Amino acid sequence: NNFPEILFLSNHGVVIGANNLNEVLYKINLVSDRLKVQTNNKSKGDLFKLKNICKNTSYKPSRFNRAHNIAFDTRSIEIAISGSMYPDHVVFLGTKTLTAESNEEILKISKANYLMKLPLIIVPNCGIIIPRDTSHEAEEMVLALSLIIGKIPKDRVINYLTDKEEAELVNWKEEHYRMRLNNVQ
Repeated sequence: NNFPEILFLSNHGVVIGANNLNEVLYKINLVSDRLKVQTNNKSKGDLFKLKNICKNTSYKPSRFNRAHNIAFDTRSIEIAISGSMYPDHVVFLGTKTLTAESNEEILKISKANYLMKLPLIIVPNCGIIIPRDTSHEAEEMVLALSLIIGKIPKDRVINYLTDKEEAELVNWKEEHYRMRLNNVQ
């Protein structure tokens, strides 16, 4: 039996093989412990300001306090707006993450994207806002994005998905079918 028990898939995740559930849980904890990185970012979003910025728009603040961490670190913002790191980001959150600092900017973004999925928006030093119709699953992906970005070591080069890979995901029939089953669209 010379098969690997733990596989890391670039831009996707980890696959863990074992003979039973206890072995899987042990290996998950082992991998998690070895990859543990101390995160410095423990800021809470400014919900009062976020709610004011979102007035009369199609946006609302993320309900996850830890999701707002991205907005309080310039490197984290740069990582988030530079591209998609994994397929579920594209599927649940779309291909763009933008920054905005005012209600007027958010209204412009909404108008420019009215035929497409509205992007995730980072309000620097304030928090994260999401489209009002964001599903529970997609909002959990916002939290996941924040947690992932918070653990990327400072000296790492990030391998973003290409435009072609993003387009394939957005137009993939099977993904549309899965999203309909999960009532995500």
